[in-house]
Amino acid sequence: MHPHAVCMAHTRLPSSSTIALHCLLLTASLHVEPLVAAFALAGGPETTVVLVSDLALFWLFLSEEEEEEEESMLDEGEVVAEEDADVSPEPDMGDITKEPRDEDYETAANLKMQANELAAGGDFDAAIKKFTEIIQLVPSGVAFASRGDCFLKMRKPLAAIRDAVRALEMSPDSAKAFKTKGKGEAMLGRWVAAVHDLNTGQSIDFDEGTAELHERVKGHSNRVLAKEAKRRAKELAAEAKEKEAELKRRKEEAIKRRKEQEEEEARKEQEEATMPGGMPSGMPAGMEKIFSDPEIMEAMQKPKVMQAMMEMQTGGPSAMAKYMQDPEVMEALTKIQAKMGGMGGGGMPGGM
Repeated sequence: MHPHAVCMAHTRLPSSSTIALHCLLLTASLHVEPLVAAFALAGGPETTVVLVSDLALFWLFLSEEEEEEEESMLDEGEVVAEEDADVSPEPDMGDITKEPRDEDYETAANLKMQANELAAGGDFDAAIKKFTEIIQLVPSGVAFASRGDCFLKMRKPLAAIRDAVRALEMSPDSAKAFKTKGKGEAMLGRWVAAVHDLNTGQSIDFDEGTAELHERVKGHSNRVLAKEAKRRAKELAAEAKEKEAELKRRKEEAIKRRKEQEEEEARKEQEEATMPGGMPSGMPAGMEKIFSDPEIMEAMQKPKVMQAMMEMQTGGPSAMAKYMQDPEVMEALTKIQAKMGGMGGGGMPGGM
């Protein structure tokens, strides 16, 4: 099954610039690796920003049957369990710092012919011993890669990978070493790593014999990548949901704090508001009763009287003297003084 999912995103731009994104999601196949894309467009005040992300969510709709197929791919006979993938004891890895003598090269050449004949005849155990002798005499990338290939034939991928890694340390461009390592990774079911090594080896020296295996391994690798994309998509969706919930919580807390602050400010303003009759707070105790008197209330409605009372509250005797010749203000003060006298008070505003 190779369904395709197509996602289109458009931005609302001026007529001279209309942009359309076409995001093609190819599900796992043997030849095409899945894509996970995220795009965002912004083009000015009239632009609608479009985010196309987590296309891998498409895999969330894979059937249970396909899920089981992905899991069963590791049960194929080509995969070797790691506990059976190595040899014991580990073979001699030689001394790569050794300076071979001329006779060592001659001996190694004869051993190589013998080893190749043994390998061609299927006697890989004997061939490995010959390659080990070569490695002890004249360590080389070719010798390690050749011995690693024999380990592969014996279905010992861990031993083969170890030799391939040493071969690449000595010969970084060895196509045989990359292919040996890739085949070993594939034999262990490490499909993604196997594809990488086989890609490199085939790009250096292509051969038909490896090409068929390469294609089969790519199929397994694509399924692994598809499964990983699906898992990652679920993680991203969960993370996005958590972030959304956190942003909502913070917003609600900010609104609550702002409301409490406004209520507190309103309470303080109310406390600082003017007392009955329009007089400011801070007047002596009992003054609120005086200013509830209708006659005094009427006098206090006059701006001049109100201004005078405020000045006398803060300015003391000097402010009182300022209004001594003002009949309108003095009339109001006389009424206040009379009321205060009736209450047992003994002073005018400002301490007079």
